[in-house]
Amino acid sequence: MQQHKLKSRPMAYQIIQDNQTPHTTKEIMMKVILATIPLLAVMAWLNPLWLIQPLVAAAAAYITEMLFEHFRSTTPKQDRFALKAPTDHSALVTGVLLGICLPPEAPLWIPVIGGIFSIAFGKQVYGGLGANPFNPAMVAYVMLLLGFPTSMTDWSGLTGVIDGVSQATLLDRSQELSRSEWAQSPLFSQTIALAIAALIGGLWLWQQKIIKARIPVAVILGFVVMQWYLLEGSLVATLGLSLQDCLVGAVVFGAIFIATDPVSAPQHPKSQILFGIGIGVLTAIIRDGQQYPDGFAFAVLLMNIAGPSLDRIMNMKPREPKA
Repeated sequence: MQQHKLKSRPMAYQIIQDNQTPHTTKEIMMKVILATIPLLAVMAWLNPLWLIQPLVAAAAAYITEMLFEHFRSTTPKQDRFALKAPTDHSALVTGVLLGICLPPEAPLWIPVIGGIFSIAFGKQVYGGLGANPFNPAMVAYVMLLLGFPTSMTDWSGLTGVIDGVSQATLLDRSQELSRSEWAQSPLFSQTIALAIAALIGGLWLWQQKIIKARIPVAVILGFVVMQWYLLEGSLVATLGLSLQDCLVGAVVFGAIFIATDPVSAPQHPKSQILFGIGIGVLTAIIRDGQQYPDGFAFAVLLMNIAGPSLDRIMNMKPREPKA
């Protein structure tokens, strides 16, 4: 989570340090996983099958990471079959976050492919931990959405029954119901529960000094303001609808767990604020187009591209006036 100073950003980092307490990479990743427990609990309450997705995705990501690290570090004198488990747990975090974003009853090969892709093409292809320019979980999610749209949006389900609960995902929102119908639907209260659970985990991460508030607040602010601008009606009514839309889909979850990624987000505090606002604004614009269930993943990847430029701009020294 982005708000800490990385000692060596282009390389695999071992210490992420804030102003008071150093955190090893392993400690941070474990705390991020612990912070998802409230969210996982609500998911299990809504649909126990949903927990299969993060478990399978995390296992696939972990095994892929182990294989890449093994063959990258093996020397001729070493046993090529003596695999060592990754010690930083970053692959587990990637898999869990990806799995949370997947449909509860999607085919099991979806989290398997997603977990493999997130590590192989979202991280290892760039050199491993600390070198990836894009958020690995969102790279995999977008690949799955573009490559397997039917499996990601329409399925018969393991139980053979499709109901409101089984169709509600954190990267999904109703495109068929009007806002008034949506607010009266049971799905609305369920998405509120998911947002509150994500917020509880985020507040704990903030209390533990793993993240700071600037990126999550900027994401939510950017989304609400842009959504308010896109809506038609009175100021009070449209602002209320914008806040309602903020609780639907991935905005709260993504602002806390995705946008704060320490590697793919900018480093400069002002860059982080602009980065967060950009994610929120782009999410609202993509949602308004209604081409995809939720625009958060696309917004994150687009702002990942802009992140290094934002850092360069913020780190520029003003030109000295000529004598």
